[in-house]
Amino acid sequence: MQAIAVRRRRDEPIDATELRGLAETAGYEVIETIGQRRTEDSTYHVGRGKAEELAELAAETNADAIVIDDQVTPQQAYHLEELCPPETRVLGRYRLVLEIFADRATDRTAQLQVELAELRYERKRVRAALKLEEDAANERRTLGEFEASEQGEIKHIDERIEALQNELDSTRAVVEQRRERRSDAGFDHVAIAGYTNAGKSTLLRRLADEESALDEAATSEDSPELTERITVQDRLFETLETTTRRATIQGRRVLLTDTVGVVSDLPHWLVRSFRSTLRAVEEADAVVLVLDASAPQERFQTRLETAVETLTDRTDAPVLPVANKVDAVDEEQLSARRRQIRDRLSGADPVPISALDGVGCETVRGRIADLVPSETVDLTLPNCPETMRLISTAYDELSVDTASYEGESVRIVASGHPVAANCLKTQAEELPGR
Repeated sequence: MQAIAVRRRRDEPIDATELRGLAETAGYEVIETIGQRRTEDSTYHVGRGKAEELAELAAETNADAIVIDDQVTPQQAYHLEELCPPETRVLGRYRLVLEIFADRATDRTAQLQVELAELRYERKRVRAALKLEEDAANERRTLGEFEASEQGEIKHIDERIEALQNELDSTRAVVEQRRERRSDAGFDHVAIAGYTNAGKSTLLRRLADEESALDEAATSEDSPELTERITVQDRLFETLETTTRRATIQGRRVLLTDTVGVVSDLPHWLVRSFRSTLRAVEEADAVVLVLDASAPQERFQTRLETAVETLTDRTDAPVLPVANKVDAVDEEQLSARRRQIRDRLSGADPVPISALDGVGCETVRGRIADLVPSETVDLTLPNCPETMRLISTAYDELSVDTASYEGESVRIVASGHPVAANCLKTQAEELPGR
């Protein structure tokens, strides 16, 4: 499929790099890139002259689509398509993203979210199309018939939206129960978030335990998604469903979740449709924010703002910024990116890494261990078989600092997830001789 890429901006530089990436990810070959500096036109989004130029170019090149790097209203898309050949579609930024999501959705939750987002867009499109027909309605039918038709289509979409939302709520309840069980078992939950294609999946692969060990853990009924493979590709939205892996970080049992990448200039209703995918961020004990340090300054700043704004709305957990792809930048550029991050995140010091090469990943592990909630237990217990079993549990679920034998007693000092620490204390109180 072939596409013409269009970027309109009033004051900002015209850079269609990301739009081209989105289009290529959606399966289009970008054959022309058109830019225009002007205010938005209410009818065509671009000016009338540029719209006619685009229509002519689409006819000459047999383009399958015109992709526009902005939130194009259904009315604007309708008017521009009227000028173009019948086979040429007009796709705004979020409609293009929806096509990518639809292609990448493989599990039921992601499929539900895609359909929900598509229906919310369709609802807006139907209203816009019917409104444009209203002037001609009396030529074909009465206005009352027109309004009845409009309400019928909208009602059908609303009913489907409600059904999808109910199914998503049921799915979300199952996921929440699973996460609660993991928390009760003493797992820390760390979300890996950031702008799409920043290197989140590569970092997850670096931090996670060996997959052979994960496969064994995945036999648990509570952890079915641990059987998924980690995919690492240099393309936008490679991760759509959340992927969870187990990691051992300084003796602590951690679940790392790779979340769907965020992207700028998407409407709130589209982001809202994927809330269950972003819920991993909402419920995390800590969030690792991955940023692509190799991006040019202005693009980096835009992506930083988008990622931070998305996180701010969804979590109160501590955020660890990570400047990734340092293997592709010089010291001057890296210093500039770290300064941008500190300015935006109130002085938070980012960790420079190359997830591809593994540089800096051990530092990330140490910083994660510092951020997740922790509680220390210091117990003196009778030297008996029950205590030995309790010590074995402590080694499995906590980080044991001290395990010393003093005559008829044993002293153990361990730290880790508060739930696991409190569970150890409760079991200790039930030991004979206590």
